[in-house]
Amino acid sequence: MRFPYQEYEISASPIDGSVTLYRPEIPLHLIGESDELFVFGLLDTGADCVVIGREIARQLGMLIDESVRWKLHGFGSHTVEAVLGHLDIEIMDTKESVAWRMPVAVVAFNDEQEEVVLLGQTGFLQYFDIRFLGSDCSVELVPNASFPKPKSTRG
Repeated sequence: MRFPYQEYEISASPIDGSVTLYRPEIPLHLIGESDELFVFGLLDTGADCVVIGREIARQLGMLIDESVRWKLHGFGSHTVEAVLGHLDIEIMDTKESVAWRMPVAVVAFNDEQEEVVLLGQTGFLQYFDIRFLGSDCSVELVPNASFPKPKSTRG
């Protein structure tokens, strides 16, 4: 599957003067217990797991296990508390789609970042062989041998 990076207009970068930023974000279909959402998720090779905001979890009606809590440490030693949730996810391009159930860390972001979905190692990146194509501003994802096997529908 191949996805173009998402384009963002920014203030002029002090590094190179650029006013456009391209991020490796891919379209996601998130399916919870009571609703579903179409959002973009940022491929984050530095994230240990998939991270979503509490507002997304609430909108989806996700089942959350409040008894499973841990700390996530981010850039600049920023720490947030996470709780365990699970949801179904589907990603698709024009030729194919894949879907599976994944564990997620549900966190309370500050208001500015509430809708962020970070696609980290456990539950997402581990299932794909990935090529970041910087010159083309796109990313290729190929499910690998560890991709979850579909559940049998035979009775």
